[in-house]
Amino acid sequence: MATRLSFAQFDAKLKSGRLSPAEHRQYLELDPRASVVRVRFKPGALRDAPPPGYDVDQEVYLAERADEERRSLRQVLAAKRRVVAEGDSWFNLPRYIRPQAIADRLESNGRMAVKNIAMWGDTLATMLEKKEYLSEIPKFAPDWFIFSGGGNDVQESLARGELVHIYDAGRPIDQCLSEKGLQLLHQIGAGYRQLLNEIAINHPNLPTNC
Repeated sequence: MATRLSFAQFDAKLKSGRLSPAEHRQYLELDPRASVVRVRFKPGALRDAPPPGYDVDQEVYLAERADEERRSLRQVLAAKRRVVAEGDSWFNLPRYIRPQAIADRLESNGRMAVKNIAMWGDTLATMLEKKEYLSEIPKFAPDWFIFSGGGNDVQESLARGELVHIYDAGRPIDQCLSEKGLQLLHQIGAGYRQLLNEIAINHPNLPTNC
């Protein structure tokens, strides 16, 4: 095993883009307690503890976004067709996880310039609150917009025990969703309509794939 890094060394390498895939796997893992994709430090991986409040999941995402910004600029300069991707772990995963997420794969095959603003673990509600797609689309001028959302909203509802009724052999399968579960599906549908309407109003000629 390689020499363990201190927190300061890890943080410096992460933010400078010098943390290798092998080091990602050495120091980081998916949190088995989380209901959605979330990165955490492996227990005892560092020589010392990170400071209170340090969110390694968010820091890994920000570091990967910075690296993605540099790559997308090079791709745009190469005059490739452009895609903006908004979504969750279907579109973006920490780089050391395999297989790749869909938008990550689109970028890595080298045929398109991809502005990937998706965040593993994001709910549809979070995307609608941030509305990052409305600011990034005009800046990147994409040929396509692709979108994935709602799965983490369902995952979190399942983790809270709210989505379905307690199992009853006599309950018909089409009645398994709880009242909160039905409300959530309506909210997700309304969220999709809101986001797609925003895209259609602001960018009426932009093809969108969900």
